[in-house]
Amino acid sequence: MAGAGRPATADGAATSADPSRPSVPVPPGGAPAHERGNAILETALVVPLLLTLAFGVVGVGRVLQAQMAVHAVAREAARAAARGCFLEVSGRKGHGLANGHVVRTALAAGAPMLLNSDAHEPGDLLSPSFARAVLLGAALPESELETVLEANPKVLLERAARQTG
Repeated sequence: MAGAGRPATADGAATSADPSRPSVPVPPGGAPAHERGNAILETALVVPLLLTLAFGVVGVGRVLQAQMAVHAVAREAARAAARGCFLEVSGRKGHGLANGHVVRTALAAGAPMLLNSDAHEPGDLLSPSFARAVLLGAALPESELETVLEANPKVLLERAARQTG
């Protein structure tokens, strides 16, 4: 019982169809042992390359996405600055992980900033020393502390008072 396109031996087993190779009996339903070994070796060599290529493509995609997000944030900060909107630096535990980025972006765009306690209960209110520590920890220049802690909140309250009439 020979395979399709393969010559058969006297006992009916298929042999290799490659005329440059000696006739090797092929087990029914499979390739000769040396061909199976070649397939395993080729797979072992190709799979890591394909995985490296796939992970490389995904990594480049993530870098490009992050770069686009940073540019979008910079555009939004410039837009906020042009409209006089305040950017928030958060004093709440766990919410302020990006405060350094917010401060850098706001300073570069000229956008005003406020420190928000995001208080959910009285224990969440910020002491003056902790408020300073949050802003300095976010790399706000010391010369800007009074503006963010004193002047900008007054501006916001004056705007709110004008709107409520």
